[in-house]
Amino acid sequence: MVTFRDMRELREKLLFYLAHEGARRKIVRAAHALATSLHTWGARARFISQVAERALEQRRTDQRPYYTPPSEASEREASTRYLGCYEVPGSAGQLRASGLREPARSRNRRKLWRYTVQLCQEACAGGVFGLSEGGFSSGNAHAQARCLCAAAGAGADALQARLSRRANAAECQTACSLHDARPCGGARALALFARRGI
Repeated sequence: MVTFRDMRELREKLLFYLAHEGARRKIVRAAHALATSLHTWGARARFISQVAERALEQRRTDQRPYYTPPSEASEREASTRYLGCYEVPGSAGQLRASGLREPARSRNRRKLWRYTVQLCQEACAGGVFGLSEGGFSSGNAHAQARCLCAAAGAGADALQARLSRRANAAECQTACSLHDARPCGGARALALFARRGI
């Protein structure tokens, strides 16, 4: 609650600074110097660098792993072989001609793709399959991917021949799940897998 004394002090300060230009300018210069020392691009970059260096130093001295995947994750990863990163066929006709199709109910109620590598592997009955459009991190969440299954009986070599256009490998190197390190494809890139033994 503002008292009469506070208001009187405020009025005295206002009158003082209105009458003393030099004192007012001194405060303005100090505020400007503080703002430019803390809120420039260079200052922000230095702050971010210091935070990153502290985190790296803490990581070097702390021997505990940052994250340990569940034991079944390595088994899942070992059950497939990664065939590479390919361009996604552009039209529905090109997709059919390539021998790939989406499994039934491949989107959720909000029309978003809903696959991780493991879910796509299960939906495609463990044969040849690929994922695209996944793995883009949003906050702490990983966007799930579009799943494409090879037609029944289609071999990995035949499918790779039909998908002859390779994409930049870096475009596929995203993740749909914290528990699975296998690549999840990209916006225009298809991460292609085959079950071991196919």
